[in-house]
Amino acid sequence: MRLRWIPYACIAFQTLSIAGTAAGAAEATDAEREALARLRGSIDGQIVWESNRSGSWRIWTMNADGTGVRQLSEGPGDDTDARFSPDGKTIAFTRTERGQRSVWLMGRDGAHPRKLIDDAGSPVFTRDGQRLHFARKRGQGGEHFDTWVYDLVAGAERRVFPPDGVTYELDVWGAEASDDESRFVAWSPRPRGTWVLSADGTVRAHVHGGCEGQVSPDQRYGYGVKSAGTFIRFNLQRAIGNSGRKKPVGTIRVIFSDE
Repeated sequence: MRLRWIPYACIAFQTLSIAGTAAGAAEATDAEREALARLRGSIDGQIVWESNRSGSWRIWTMNADGTGVRQLSEGPGDDTDARFSPDGKTIAFTRTERGQRSVWLMGRDGAHPRKLIDDAGSPVFTRDGQRLHFARKRGQGGEHFDTWVYDLVAGAERRVFPPDGVTYELDVWGAEASDDESRFVAWSPRPRGTWVLSADGTVRAHVHGGCEGQVSPDQRYGYGVKSAGTFIRFNLQRAIGNSGRKKPVGTIRVIFSDE
């Protein structure tokens, strides 16, 4: 099995090379077909993403060629932030109902949905499939999000970022963690942009002024949305090796652009 990952429009298209796909119950939209045409050769297998084509935000899957479009999730509220597990058997997603977020799991075919974590969102599997990193709002009515990890074997959770006692000049709104929790890619509206931070809270690098910084499955790269229709890749190893603020992260490669 081969896992490949491409960011798109501030959401993640996560694809898996798995034989066999579910029969589709809908068709890809013109915009989706156009996006897939631009990414042809870069992705294969299945894509999981969110769409409100049915009236509410739901989790959908389709094949990389735009066939087999199928709605997976149902229920109250909105479903977003879908991610495949490394083995391709499970999908984690965020459900928002009456303003409250929670993390859910379901099978890759939408079967057996169940709530896993209260007051949580934006789940991301670690490479071994045994843990989920997720975001949790800090305090009632706050805008800041801390990064937590949930152990799927032990059923326990703990906060991993930011470190206790750290006060940032940045206004960090959540951070995606590397597997070993040594690197964090965070978004901040003040100063605006995507930033790379280390586990001790040191700000290592300012990457760009966009959003949706994420860590690649092989932990070597960060991805992000630099502007509408422009998606980039940068070297996480080089970023975390820097000291101080606003250090270079090496070549920022544009991997998809509408410009």
